[in-house]
Amino acid sequence: MVTDEFPYFTRCLKGEIANGGGGVPDCEDVPPGNPCCGDGICGGPENEDNCPIDCATGNTGPSLINFSIYGDTVNTSQESINIGFTLNAEDSDDYLSSYILRLIINGGPINGGEMLESSGLFAENVMSSTIASSIEIPMGSTEGTWNIRIILEDNFGTITNLGPNDLENQNFQNYIYVNNAILGSNYENVPIQYFLHQNYPNPFNPVTTLQYNLPEDIFVKITIYDMLGNVISNLISEVQNTGYKSVQWNATNNQGQPVSAGLYLYSIDTRKFRKTKKMILIK
Repeated sequence: MVTDEFPYFTRCLKGEIANGGGGVPDCEDVPPGNPCCGDGICGGPENEDNCPIDCATGNTGPSLINFSIYGDTVNTSQESINIGFTLNAEDSDDYLSSYILRLIINGGPINGGEMLESSGLFAENVMSSTIASSIEIPMGSTEGTWNIRIILEDNFGTITNLGPNDLENQNFQNYIYVNNAILGSNYENVPIQYFLHQNYPNPFNPVTTLQYNLPEDIFVKITIYDMLGNVISNLISEVQNTGYKSVQWNATNNQGQPVSAGLYLYSIDTRKFRKTKKMILIK
């Protein structure tokens, strides 16, 4: 029975609360189409306490902010290889708990393939953290492409599982290639393709590192631009040897003057490869 003792219920039945938001009446107790708690719309007197089904924010889980792994091709014919990596994660709902980095080939053990793993804990009671660690690829490892998977967990037990496609969508390297014969007996671990990593740290103040991979000796330009496309700094403009490269930018222009906080672009340009990414300078 509808009475004035239940004003929100009465208003819902009368359709006086537009676009949902009864808060008190459950959708099972009102005619279809009328505002109620359970219609998926948070409004009116509804809030997270009296109608969590519509208004609860929920825990979205940890987010991977940045990831770099320092190599893309390894030769394990004569020794095991340790590859360093850094990852930065944050969680807006809870403290970070743990991370796992996996290298998987041929679908992993469940499909008859193989898996390597490096795992650890974040510092206690932090919602944003950076990890610097490494993963070992044993001597004589199976040749081919090992896909990268990153798993993050917070103290709520909420898990974020990022496969190679997810990493690629965030412009992060998503593989390690093992080739035990490509460089012969006098081998070095060198890249097999061009790659521009996300700068680290990001955001930064006042120095950040830009990393890039060169699979051959070539003329390279590394340039900083503002968002209007104006050249801010010419960091590199020279022939460089093949390898894993890095350069630091200290947030100054070509005249050595500090630049203002904001969003900037950094670009690698060779005659065979060009890539641009964004970075944020804070002050």
